[in-house]
Amino acid sequence: MAPTDLSTVEPPEACLAWVKSAHPREVILDHAVTVNLTWWNDALRERGLPGGPVVRRDSTGHRVDHSRAVITRGDIFALAAASSGSPTDILALLWHTLAWGAGGKVRQILNRMDSVSRDRSVAALALRTAAQPSHRDPESVAPRLQ
Repeated sequence: MAPTDLSTVEPPEACLAWVKSAHPREVILDHAVTVNLTWWNDALRERGLPGGPVVRRDSTGHRVDHSRAVITRGDIFALAAASSGSPTDILALLWHTLAWGAGGKVRQILNRMDSVSRDRSVAALALRTAAQPSHRDPESVAPRLQ
């Protein structure tokens, strides 16, 4: 199946005006999502999956222990930058990324966790394999992941 050609899609004027006027940090790094940490961590614990708990850290790096927390895209980037590349760190990045991406809509997340649970080492290796070239040439990774 060929990817959809987006080269002719034009965003609405209001969208373009907002992007041009917004500060990049506000648009990208500060993009925040509220996450139910209790739900995520219960689901990970029930499956015995490494890489948890899903947490939010404050500006000083201290863990925020609330049942619901705000996670930003910048938090995900910081977690990726701090990753040692170990399977546990790779899965921690996966859970946090999925939590941020899903927000309050966790449809199919349990299926994803169950998939990882069936073979953790294969999942971690696939994520590590995708991460290496993603720093140099992200488009080269997509075909291998399909």
